[in-house]
Amino acid sequence: MRMDRLTKPLILGSNELSKPVAFKTENGLFHIVAACHIGGRKENQDRIVLTPEGVVAVIDGMGGTKNGKKAAILAAAALVQHRREKLEDALLAAHQKVRSINDDKSISGAAVTVARFTPNNAEACWMGDTQFIMLRERGRLRRLLSKRWIPRLVRMAPECEISKSHSIAQQLADQGNIRQDEVHDHFYNNSLGKFVGGPEFAPDTFATQFAPGNRMLLSSDGLHKEVNPAVMIELSRKMLLENLMTEVWRLSTEAIDPSENTDNRSFAGVERIAA
Repeated sequence: MRMDRLTKPLILGSNELSKPVAFKTENGLFHIVAACHIGGRKENQDRIVLTPEGVVAVIDGMGGTKNGKKAAILAAAALVQHRREKLEDALLAAHQKVRSINDDKSISGAAVTVARFTPNNAEACWMGDTQFIMLRERGRLRRLLSKRWIPRLVRMAPECEISKSHSIAQQLADQGNIRQDEVHDHFYNNSLGKFVGGPEFAPDTFATQFAPGNRMLLSSDGLHKEVNPAVMIELSRKMLLENLMTEVWRLSTEAIDPSENTDNRSFAGVERIAA
């Protein structure tokens, strides 16, 4: 897969079957792969933001709201516009932009995970059920996830962390009302307690050192509910980033069934390379 230098902000997401893309950031220190697919839906409410400065975001417009697609488009545009600000401020700008189209009769929203990569560090800020997996080493994962994965920020091993979902089902598990292994199939796993454009702005944040060989994988729930994060983690241990993108995309698109209204799906991977 050819990897050109990214020279201007790029927003992926259309009603076409998008092919994977690959870029270098303007400083040449990061490789980025990404793809956004309509799935079996009539429109794509997912968006991916990539910028030369190293800002990467996965946005999932809420299909159960009136303007899910518009919310994703507005959030993406706001993140591009405010990409040089503090990450939480950029997400707040997206939140306010989406809230501007809400009224007393309907609430529009989006799940958003946005990350920024600088020469030695990575940070993330998120609301909703978009996800990131942080991988600090390229060696084989010492303790694999169970088949029914745990959707929260939790140390899987010293080198692996996964962000916490803001679904209502996850909140019920955090409160001890259901078991963690019941979350994935729970009725409220697709309902969000926090999201961009919602009643409150209360994102979670994450920051870490990001050394050569480290990776962060971002995805919308349409993808990570079809391709188990345990699979993505194990593939990442074995593959170059471009090959990982190809294989995750193959697994994801094979699972698409138009007759079942399969969800949109988005994936982005970032790797720090040696200077």
